[in-house]
Amino acid sequence: MKEKILNLELIKNLIQIILLTLTFSVAYTLIVYGNFNFIEIARDKSNQKTKEDIREVSIEEAQVYFDKAIIIDARSEKDFSNGHIPGAINISVKNFDNYIEKIFELPQDTLLIIYCEGIHCNLSHQLAERLKTFGFKNLWIMYEGIEGWLKRNLPVKR
Repeated sequence: MKEKILNLELIKNLIQIILLTLTFSVAYTLIVYGNFNFIEIARDKSNQKTKEDIREVSIEEAQVYFDKAIIIDARSEKDFSNGHIPGAINISVKNFDNYIEKIFELPQDTLLIIYCEGIHCNLSHQLAERLKTFGFKNLWIMYEGIEGWLKRNLPVKR
């Protein structure tokens, strides 16, 4: 009989501990995040990680690392052939599937500097997001693109 009472008492104590833990967890979540939407919180955290892996840089900042990086032009093949940054390779985001073999040949630990037309062009961002899904973590977007490059009268290869 005493053994049953001890077991019931133990179960009662465990339930109290679980309820207290849940209460503190809910209170903490509400205080820290202001809501109780775990899915939205997790989504926000994953977006923060994406932003950390993909960094926007100026032309001047990118140029310092050109000798240690792979420069990628995200524009179409036609735009690339009309003029691109010397040493750049073309991975057109619009024809991404045609470049899968080339992507697998890229070293994943190397800095990739991606550019497109200019500040109003989103191709470099799209390409960076796609490359991220292949495991690349060191992605820089030269946000002024080829327009900024040309405005500075920097060399172009045709």
